[in-house]
Amino acid sequence: MLILALDTSGDTCLAVVAEMRNIFAILSEHRFLHERRLSERLPSVVEFALKDARVTLRDIDAFVVGIGPGSFTGVRVGVTMAKTWAMALQKPVYGVSSFDALAYPLVETLPESFVATVAPTGRGIVVGAFYRGGQAPVRPPAVLAAADVPRLAREALARDPSALDNDVLLCGEAARSVQAAVTPTQAVHVFGEAISARALLMCAVRRLQAGEPDDTDALTPLYVTPSPVG
Repeated sequence: MLILALDTSGDTCLAVVAEMRNIFAILSEHRFLHERRLSERLPSVVEFALKDARVTLRDIDAFVVGIGPGSFTGVRVGVTMAKTWAMALQKPVYGVSSFDALAYPLVETLPESFVATVAPTGRGIVVGAFYRGGQAPVRPPAVLAAADVPRLAREALARDPSALDNDVLLCGEAARSVQAAVTPTQAVHVFGEAISARALLMCAVRRLQAGEPDDTDALTPLYVTPSPVG
């Protein structure tokens, strides 16, 4: 099965062509900056990724797309293009939480760790979600004060009082701003700000294997805050 996977939820976007057999084989992987020109850039980047993999868009069997949270414009453009191609080619599309993909490498390798995924949304404010030992957040992503993220993560993820001092591992484009907003004694560490190709694909693997795509018409971006006016 040939898969075209996209994530455009952040400033750094991702286009991947992969083949799924027993494992994923990455045939091409391209990262590029949003630069507020995503509608213009994404089709050409995808075309280059397909050429690099020596396949065409018609060869693609399924589409995987990050649905956010993240940049309003970025997520909207990525999801719209993936849906348009899926509809035109009558192929399935699988929406993946961009936060789940950010957290995946840490959740997979350090299942008992306290993981916070954070995306910027305003000065001192982030969209955040918390993970521990699972591929879904303990509660839906929400708007949080950056300085409150470590405390809220510990409160949400601690299973006993002794765990309230655990370090918090931060990932996402607001990770460094959260780190800068808290005191050194709060023990937070930045572990990656961009989604990996493997993580994006692995967040869809069970549904890909089961043939359980999204309803293409109904698939929408995951917006946590109100969209900007204008």
